[in-house]
Amino acid sequence: MSAGDARLDRLHAGLTARERVLLLHRALLAAERADPAIRATMPREQGREFNHYVALANGVLHVITPRALALHYEVEASGSSSSCLART
Repeated sequence: MSAGDARLDRLHAGLTARERVLLLHRALLAAERADPAIRATMPREQGREFNHYVALANGVLHVITPRALALHYEVEASGSSSSCLART
């Protein structure tokens, strides 16, 4: 193991569950592979909290985002039809 790897392992070991999920999320958004050490160095005590944050992120991704987009398009469509009516 190189000195750089050892430093990264020490940094990963000090991350909170929330920070770990944020790092995984950033990798996902950047279409990059997440560092496996983010999960591998997680203390067992953080497992429940980590899973909670992952569940929240999945809820946002799969439930709230599609509903927000649908609402956005409905508002946009009603606004454009209203502006067409106002011009005539």
